[in-house]
Amino acid sequence: MDDLRIGEVTQVFPDEGKVRVMYEDDDNATLKLPLLTFNGEYMMPKEGDTVLTVHRHSGSCEGFVLGKYYSEDCEVNADPDDGDVFRKDITKKVFILVDEDHVMTVKMQKLKVEGKNVKAILDHEDGSLIETKDLTVKSKSGELKIIGQGTTDIKSTGAMTIKGDSTVGMKSDGAMSLEGGSVSISASGDINLSGGGKSESFSNLIARIEALEEAIQNMG
Repeated sequence: MDDLRIGEVTQVFPDEGKVRVMYEDDDNATLKLPLLTFNGEYMMPKEGDTVLTVHRHSGSCEGFVLGKYYSEDCEVNADPDDGDVFRKDITKKVFILVDEDHVMTVKMQKLKVEGKNVKAILDHEDGSLIETKDLTVKSKSGELKIIGQGTTDIKSTGAMTIKGDSTVGMKSDGAMSLEGGSVSISASGDINLSGGGKSESFSNLIARIEALEEAIQNMG
């Protein structure tokens, strides 16, 4: 029969997925014990964490770390009374939370998403919202598009910058507005504006305005 034991992590080997554990009735820590992978999920305990282990009778070298468990040293961070049904703590400031209404909350300091083809679909009868202090959407070599079938609002109470070294496209079948305390649109090439069946480059518009101002001055 295997032995279940409770001990304290004394050393962590993150590259190997193993730790050493000290038990109260032993003078020496175990040899390196592997953690369970839980179908490929990686999250190492810290030194000082209390863990549950299982050992074969053949000795402490043949054993596994089953993981941490809830206790006075490891409290429940979820709030079942508030409808929380799932919570995954990555660090003290990063976690994933799901409530009974199937709403997922992901809290973090910074989000980075990389991929060749990344698509985010927000579909809700009450509308969809991305709310953040700082948001950067960047395309290094391909096209960056923001497309809305209804009214598309991009708002900022502070500065807003939309920049592309290649192509930046914003399209809406309905109305589209850009609002901000300061809005900057820049491109290494020209900027084209179109509407009402007409199209004009931004540089040509500036040239026309300058010519109009010069004509008005000459009339004076």
